[in-house]
Amino acid sequence: MDLNVTISKRKDDERLAFGWLYVTRRADGSRVIDQSQEYIDIDDLRPLAYRFVADSRKARVLHVEDAGTIVEMCVFDDEKKRALGIPPGIMPEGIWIGARIDHDEAWKGVRTGLFKMFSIRVKTRRVFVPADEVK
Repeated sequence: MDLNVTISKRKDDERLAFGWLYVTRRADGSRVIDQSQEYIDIDDLRPLAYRFVADSRKARVLHVEDAGTIVEMCVFDDEKKRALGIPPGIMPEGIWIGARIDHDEAWKGVRTGLFKMFSIRVKTRRVFVPADEVK
């Protein structure tokens, strides 16, 4: 992802880490293209995020399947930002999460900075969009 979405906050005593899971648009409204040269609209990402929280809530770190639990998630779209009184142009559009990391080695990676960001793993279908059609 070409936007810095590093873990923004830690509560070491509770093994909690918080940050952007995925950002679809910057605060100025421009689209974010990720490291795979892909993007997803918030309207397509929102149901995936809600399904993940409803069905799983498990935090995975590399090969460790049950490293922790997602304890907080909010999809910040324009409607939600307006409802919270956040003015346009202040905050990106995307998914903010918090995770409690129970696995000792995974938490050590978060604490030492080895694991710097959150990532989402979902199954999707790629659709080619010509560059001149990307808004």
